[in-house]
Amino acid sequence: MRTRMRMVIGVVGVLAIVAIGLPALWHQPDVSGTTGLPEAQASGDEMKDAIQEHLDIAAQHDKDAERREAEAQRYEKKGSAITPTMDPKGFRRDGLKMAADSHSSMAAEFRYRAKVHRLEAELLTEKAKYAAK
Repeated sequence: MRTRMRMVIGVVGVLAIVAIGLPALWHQPDVSGTTGLPEAQASGDEMKDAIQEHLDIAAQHDKDAERREAEAQRYEKKGSAITPTMDPKGFRRDGLKMAADSHSSMAAEFRYRAKVHRLEAELLTEKAKYAAK
């Protein structure tokens, strides 16, 4: 009897959390910090600022990707320098290889983000051209 009661109370609690939490997740305020018009409806100066901001972010992501790639190469170099006699079970080499792979995947993610921001800047540039006509 107690088990059923606990299960019923648990299900009701979960339903209450879902009923309260899901609407809060659906309604998320705009935290981008822009109080004016969206980029698509912005004026020429605002559009240029948005384009430049996307290009700056892309450059920062490229810089982060280069830093991560350098770290990955450093870990790979350290891992290849460890001989089997220094690490008979291969734990250190495997750890350094995992760290290098992690940094390589983060670099790829940064490259992807930079590409997205460049594409967004190109899109805004095209919109600015058509808006000027």
